Amino acid sequence: MMNPKATLKVLHKDQIIQMNRIFAKAAENAMSDEYAYLQKVRSDYPSYAVTTRTIKRNGAQEHYKGLTYDFMRWYIKKVEGDNAAEVLKTFEDLIDISKCHSTSKRYPTIKARFLACYPEIANFSVFVTESQRQLLEGAMLKKQSKMKEDEDIDFDEAS
Repeated sequence: MMNPKATLKVLHKDQIIQMNRIFAKAAENAMSDEYAYLQKVRSDYPSYAVTTRTIKRNGAQEHYKGLTYDFMRWYIKKVEGDNAAEVLKTFEDLIDISKCHSTSKRYPTIKARFLACYPEIANFSVFVTESQRQLLEGAMLKKQSKMKEDEDIDFDEAS
C-alpha cells in the first residue's frame, strides 16, 4: 500500500516525471509499491526525465538560531529590570493567545513581536552558549548604567 503523502506527477509540458522526497525514499526499495508504480510510469513515458521535487528556499530569510522562548524570557528579565514582571506577563499572555492559532504561525508571530520590541537582538547571530549570554548581559548592564548616568545629569546645572 502506497503512502498517501507520496506523490508522483507526470509533467507533460516539461517532459518530466516528478516525485516528492517521500515517494523517492520509498521507491529506493525494489519490492515497494512505489518502485513498481515508478517503473510503470517510466515504461509509459520512456523519453521523460525522472526528477525529485525540491522546495525553493528563500536565501535572504533571516534565521535566529537559539532564539527560543526561554531565551526571550531571560532577555526580558535582564533588559527590563524592575518592569520585567509586567513585560513577562504580557509575553506569556501573547504565548497563550497564540495557542489558538495554527502551530506554524505561533512562533513566527511571537518572534516578530519580540524583535520589534528589542531590535538590537537582530545584530546577534546565535544565542545558545552561556558565554555569549554573559557577554550580552555585560553589554546590557553597561547600556543600562550609561542610561542611568544620563538621567542623573541635571540640565539646569549644566547650563
